[in-house]
Amino acid sequence: MKRIQFRLGISFFVIILLLVIQGIFAYRNIQSITRIQAEAHDHERRINDLQLQLARTRLLVFKMLGTMNPDEMDYFRGQFNQQQSFLEPELVGAGVDSAVVKKTFAAYARIIALQYDFRGRTARAMIEETAVATHETVAKQLKDISASILQESNRKIEKTYLQSIRLT
Repeated sequence: MKRIQFRLGISFFVIILLLVIQGIFAYRNIQSITRIQAEAHDHERRINDLQLQLARTRLLVFKMLGTMNPDEMDYFRGQFNQQQSFLEPELVGAGVDSAVVKKTFAAYARIIALQYDFRGRTARAMIEETAVATHETVAKQLKDISASILQESNRKIEKTYLQSIRLT
């Protein structure tokens, strides 16, 4: 009888030990998944912020085109220059093609120069021909980067989940 009790006790201990080990692995997997999701969320937030900053830069150019007051134009141009000095390295750092970023800001700079020469009609035509296309290219690249970050995050989570299933 004692032998049976001893074997049952050992079996019970082994089962409890295995459940504790499984719980530890599950906890580590949850931590890993949470970290992956947090990183993806941070990247997503950064991309969204860059998209808003890019839209703000474009708005500054349109505000400049909407006035003929030199003081207002100078004010908007100063804001634009600040945005450009902040955004260029940030966009490139986020993965947007450097040539596309340079082309976008070069188009905006040309539009601003035309506005300073009081050739508003030419500046507006250039917006329709060049600036819209380059802006949309940068915005599309940001959207593609965001989608790839989300896909990579989901892939990592699925891999972690599959590893946890194999351990059980």
